[in-house]
Amino acid sequence: MDHRELLEEIYALWGRGEYSDTHFLHPDFELTFAPGFLDTGSFHGIDDAWRGWRGWLAQWSTWRYEPVRYIPLDDGRMAVFIEMHGVSKSTGVELESMAANLWEFEGDLARRLRLYAHREDLVRELGLEST
Repeated sequence: MDHRELLEEIYALWGRGEYSDTHFLHPDFELTFAPGFLDTGSFHGIDDAWRGWRGWLAQWSTWRYEPVRYIPLDDGRMAVFIEMHGVSKSTGVELESMAANLWEFEGDLARRLRLYAHREDLVRELGLEST
């Protein structure tokens, strides 16, 4: 399975709310919220990463996203542009964002995931052409 196929599987599982399957994550998986995200921090190891992600999800009465573009990078990483939509539990405010994820791999396993609230932050950080 190539990295894009792996990510499509991950996004499909997570999109259905299935977070218990971690066969695709490296044991030392790291989840990081990039500057500009509503949450902050870096979480190391599968259990800690799940704690960070669960903390994020707990803030939303509804949360959905759709990967709309996969961009393989020369160094083996993969940038993914995401359309997100959520409704805050505390305020009822709707959030729509053109976000991005940056994935790193070790062999066939996802090693790191950096979450960007704004697609342009990843584009700028990597020096990609904005599309």
